[in-house]
Amino acid sequence: MLHLPRACQIQPTSWRRVPRAIITISSPVLFPNSFRNTYSTVAAENGNHVPVHIDARLNDNRYRVVHLLGQSSFSTVWLAHDNLTSRYVAVKVCTADSDAANRESEVLSRLGSVAMTTQHAGKSMIPTLRDLFTVSGPNGHHICLVSEPTRGSLEKARTPAYHPFPLDVVRSLAAQLALAVSFIHSQGLVHGDIRVNNALVGFSPSACHINNLSVPELYAKYGAPLAGNIDSPNGIAPIDLFIPANELTLPQARLVLSDFRSSFDEEKEVRYQSHAPVGLHPPDLFLPPYPTLNFASDIWSLGAAIFEEYIIAEKALQANGLNRIDAHGKRIIPTDWWDTNGYMNHLDWDPEDWDRHGYEFGCDWRYESGLSEIDTLESQLHYRVLDPRGNEIGEEEFQMILSMLRTLLAFKGADRPNAEGVLELEWMRKYALPAYEEARRVWD
Repeated sequence: MLHLPRACQIQPTSWRRVPRAIITISSPVLFPNSFRNTYSTVAAENGNHVPVHIDARLNDNRYRVVHLLGQSSFSTVWLAHDNLTSRYVAVKVCTADSDAANRESEVLSRLGSVAMTTQHAGKSMIPTLRDLFTVSGPNGHHICLVSEPTRGSLEKARTPAYHPFPLDVVRSLAAQLALAVSFIHSQGLVHGDIRVNNALVGFSPSACHINNLSVPELYAKYGAPLAGNIDSPNGIAPIDLFIPANELTLPQARLVLSDFRSSFDEEKEVRYQSHAPVGLHPPDLFLPPYPTLNFASDIWSLGAAIFEEYIIAEKALQANGLNRIDAHGKRIIPTDWWDTNGYMNHLDWDPEDWDRHGYEFGCDWRYESGLSEIDTLESQLHYRVLDPRGNEIGEEEFQMILSMLRTLLAFKGADRPNAEGVLELEWMRKYALPAYEEARRVWD
């Protein structure tokens, strides 16, 4: 564990509060009232969001809102033009009076301070917090975090409408995600919510960047904001900056790991809950006495995220992280999970069912997946990765991927490697890290 100077440490119950300067939002000039009210009404009805609108001016007119990037229950992310630097930025407007926003800003500030002095490669996969301010609205005060815009998440890039990522891109993305986790852990922090939704595709220095476009040119290329989109909670269709997964080239595949509202100092805080879907939680978290989230929890999530990168429009891990993982019976499940007070008895599942039917913790996935045999991790990789890609992945690499995933997805946290150990795994050293280094040579 790296011990930091006290000045750099985050106290578990004293996250730094952003000064609550009252910043007003100027009147819009591009769109009629009917457009503005579409978002304002929806935002107010959805809870603690602030009714920002297109062409709003934020932070003393420095940032002009030009489009919507995305939204969640926690925040709305706007694409804005920075009048001071003449660059586009992402302005993440958090819900009112959010402790999670204070936490995220603190973590990003801490990592940003370290990034200025360290040579760790993973620092480049962490968002740089370029500005921090608050706005006031009818629901309260809202922290705004300013960073570089991205194209969007890996999750959206590999939707059913798109083909899988090229193999060299997948290798590089996996290496970058592992490097990002390694950097975060080296600072004593647990991310707490590693998944493909939070792994974003950034703009690489060698790519044609949107900073070369004026606002009218941006609208001409990507489309102007459209009101009345019933699929968007904001009433506005987000801008589509994505490159289809199968068209993403190695130099364009620059990963940014986002969403640090679940992050915490592993030595100073105790955390039992994650914002990740329950299906992506490590299995040991469900075993009494219910251990806390820790570095090993991140490693499980890292393995699940790498698995998903390879999957073609299919769900990966489900049902409290245990289904679909090597259904070889009791032999691979920790023996103490089967005793009187163990995991399996706690869930009231009969070991005899496992032996008789090959069920994975009471669930037979053969019918859902279309497989005719027990749905093991190896069979999943064949069905969802090897077969669709034809002969693109050789047997040697396939076995290395399988070995790595079995290691990262070990049932017990103590059996998983630490973040540095992940980078030493054979597939990382022979395939993933070389692909990342090839991309970095282009960026540099």
